[in-house]
Amino acid sequence: MDTVTLTAAPALGPLLARGALRSPFKRPAPDAAFPRTRLVLSGVRVDLTRLAAYERVCGFPTGELDLPVTYPHVLGFPLAMRLMSGRDFPLPLLGLVHTSIEIVRRAALPADAEYELSVFVEGLAAHRRGTEATVGTCLRLGGDLVWESRSTYLARHGTASAPAPAHPPTRLGRHKPNPHGAPPRTPEDAPPERAASAAERGGGPEDDTRRKDGPTASVTERGGGPEDDTRRKGEPTASVTERGGGPEDDTRRKDGPTASATERGRGPEGGTGGKGGAEYGAGGEGAVGVVVEWGLGGDVGRRYGAASGDRNPIHLHPLTARLFGFPRAIAHGMWTVARCLAAHGTPDATEVRARFQAPVLLPGTVTYSADGNGRFALRGSGGRLHVSGEVRPLSGTGPGSAGVPRGAGQATDPRRNSPSTERS
Repeated sequence: MDTVTLTAAPALGPLLARGALRSPFKRPAPDAAFPRTRLVLSGVRVDLTRLAAYERVCGFPTGELDLPVTYPHVLGFPLAMRLMSGRDFPLPLLGLVHTSIEIVRRAALPADAEYELSVFVEGLAAHRRGTEATVGTCLRLGGDLVWESRSTYLARHGTASAPAPAHPPTRLGRHKPNPHGAPPRTPEDAPPERAASAAERGGGPEDDTRRKDGPTASVTERGGGPEDDTRRKGEPTASVTERGGGPEDDTRRKDGPTASATERGRGPEGGTGGKGGAEYGAGGEGAVGVVVEWGLGGDVGRRYGAASGDRNPIHLHPLTARLFGFPRAIAHGMWTVARCLAAHGTPDATEVRARFQAPVLLPGTVTYSADGNGRFALRGSGGRLHVSGEVRPLSGTGPGSAGVPRGAGQATDPRRNSPSTERS
């Protein structure tokens, strides 16, 4: 694989435009050629103001010394878009659906450190709905691999029944087959009416895909706005509205820093990241434990887009969302995962797996649940599953591997006062 070293992260706007213009000319196929290039960006520093905005909208405590477990995905997103918008990437950027993500964090990630990012396309695979690409992102600190992720993206197109891959990918951080099986490949961005019909047919999560007619939403989800102004470090970490909720959800426990909700179960709000304690329900039959309801404001997509740089009209406004087959704006899939992990908590050394099942309409109400085995879920009205996932401690990986879960009610610590800038 060739290595291309960048001096700065590419601007997302031109990449999105380039990818959109090239999409009609793409010919996706599982045996198509794909870019064998690894993009590398050194000297990456985090903009603490943008980080604080991200923490607020996702419900993480602000001012922590270390990055949220999902934040390196934000740092690597422009590099991934450069690869996926390129002429040699065979899948169309428009309509590409983020179906799953796996994350391995080997240690706490200092917010004021300097990192090296690398992003590459791992490969293509046949899917019964089309072709799926796997994109890997790695974060290094002082030459050591401290964080990595694998995201899968589905391009829908006509195809014969897809065979199972001859060599299914192993889980990140492991060199053996996944005993739990590969995560379900279920698109996050399917218009709700199609998703519901798939469920009614009993076709399973993989049927939860978009209509073949009409435009579909791009994986490069846009939507943002100036209203996502950040607060001074001395102010409270976040209000419920800032964390994606509406005024109706301002009922949180006074001693709990996570974004609130109407509690409907037992156990501490937000879970404990699988570190023990009470059993929690993940929304399944007979589940017990923490079940929390969140009211989500209509501006969640705009605010997350402004904080993360991941902008898409399907998150901006009902009018722009309707152009892509949605009745209202929808939340970013990565926001839903980050919001769940902020409530759940994660050890310093951890493994996260999440599957995107169905879009979350904005504004709206969702129910978060978690169990003592590390599983979590986000459901909508009628118990409709939006996101499912699990958090596992990563043992034997160095400092912090047995640390207290991050998020889930921890007190915050001030970061260094001098903000640094991302090379982006």
